[in-house]
Amino acid sequence: MNSPKVGIAVNCFNHEPFINDCVKSILKQTYKNYEVIFYDSNSTDRSRELLYEYTKYHKNFKLDKPIGSGILPIGVARFNAVQPFMYDNSIKYIAIMDADDTWRPDKLKLQVKVLEKYRDTKICFSDCFYLHWGMGINQVEDYPVFIEGEVYNKVRGNFHHKYPVIYGDDPFLSVLSKYNFMPCPTLIFEKEAFKECIKHPSHYTSAEDYDWILRILSKYNKFTNVALPLAYYRIHSKQLTQKTPARCTMEEIDVVKNAMNYRVLTNKERGKVYRHLVWLYMKLLYKEVAK
Repeated sequence: MNSPKVGIAVNCFNHEPFINDCVKSILKQTYKNYEVIFYDSNSTDRSRELLYEYTKYHKNFKLDKPIGSGILPIGVARFNAVQPFMYDNSIKYIAIMDADDTWRPDKLKLQVKVLEKYRDTKICFSDCFYLHWGMGINQVEDYPVFIEGEVYNKVRGNFHHKYPVIYGDDPFLSVLSKYNFMPCPTLIFEKEAFKECIKHPSHYTSAEDYDWILRILSKYNKFTNVALPLAYYRIHSKQLTQKTPARCTMEEIDVVKNAMNYRVLTNKERGKVYRHLVWLYMKLLYKEVAK
């Protein structure tokens, strides 16, 4: 198999307790042709110090310079982390993760293999587990759906038990009118497609990856995936998605509204999207009441 180079963009904000686990999971990858850029969004803990230490001992690790002051919207921070790869001719694929998440050792190997096999696809993802911080690895099959606490129910299983992959002739419409079945820490994009479709950072704090997926699918409308949980998405109380669940749904609604203009939709297709928006508004109301 060819060994195309993967650029790994790792976003960080106050992830000091998790950085070592994240970096170790990258170093344990069986696929070795990669480069890592850490983007620290002006952390106030020791995150940047820890990341800098890793760059001193691993030549393929880099730490980007911070911009401004204070935490940036993740849509800005993640775009900043990815941007250097977009103009690097040695990079073929871009993988994203956050510094509080981890990967299985064969994650990159399996995903690059399927991307190289199906050259007309521009996005690859996999299933993932949710890891509840402080409760150990056994907690991954009993994760909170939205936030920690007694307000929301817990469901058993991994990500695709709750959000199964929708296979069909129109992936763009499926993701737009149903749900996003591509968990963020598992995503890998073909660099040229990403560069073509993603021109600017967004103001989102949680839904930037959803927007990226829809923009790329609106043009290429194909994906490939590995039907195994290859990543661990960590659940902890400091996450913006856990602290502001209603805002996350508001952003999801905004993404869907904007994406309706990414390609021409028939009246029937628009009807499907409108029904999904009604469901999202009901979800938002539930979260506001629960809060």
